[in-house]
Amino acid sequence: MSTVFVVPRVGAIWVDFWLYLSVALALGIYVFLARRRGVRDGEVFWFVTVWIVTGCILGKLYNVRYYQGRPWAIDDVIGAWRVGVGAYSILGMCFAGILTVGVFALAGYRVDKLKVLSDAAVLGLCSGQILDRGACFLNGCCFGKPTDLPWGVIYSVWTNAGQRYPKTPIHPVQLYEVGLNLLLLGVLM
Repeated sequence: MSTVFVVPRVGAIWVDFWLYLSVALALGIYVFLARRRGVRDGEVFWFVTVWIVTGCILGKLYNVRYYQGRPWAIDDVIGAWRVGVGAYSILGMCFAGILTVGVFALAGYRVDKLKVLSDAAVLGLCSGQILDRGACFLNGCCFGKPTDLPWGVIYSVWTNAGQRYPKTPIHPVQLYEVGLNLLLLGVLM
C-alpha cells in the first residue's frame, strides 16, 4: 500500500483565511446572480446580511456543541470567536438559510423573489464550500476513517487527523465533498 501524499501542517489561521475567501466568493457569486435575475440591491443586501449573521452565529454554536463535544458554556461560546479557534459548521449556514427565507416570507416577500434569492444563495454556497473544504483538507480539522486505498492521505501529528490517526492513511473526505460540490454546482448551473 502506498499513499498519494502526506499533508503537512498548515495552521488554523490559514484555514480562517480560506474560510473568509470562500465566503467572499460565495457572496460575489450570489450578488452577481441575484442582480442578473432582477433583484434590487437593497433586497440582496438585507437577505445576505440576515443570512450571514445568523449563519455565523449558528455555525459557531453548532461547532462548539457538536464537533468539540462541549456543552454550551458561555466561556466556550465566547472563546470560539477568536481567530484560529474552532471552525464554522456548514450545517449552521444551511439552518440559517432556512431561517432567513422564513423571516423574509413572514415579512411579506413574494415567493418568486424568495426563489430567486434562494437559488442564487445555494449556488454561492456551493462555490464557497469548494474553497472551504480545500482548506479543511490542508488543515486536517475534518477527516475520514483509516483506509487501505491508494488515495489515503497521512496527516502531520500537529493536526486533529494526525493526532487521532498517527501515521495512518485516511480517507480524504474533504476532497470527496469538493467533488460532490462541483457535481452539484454543475447540475444546478
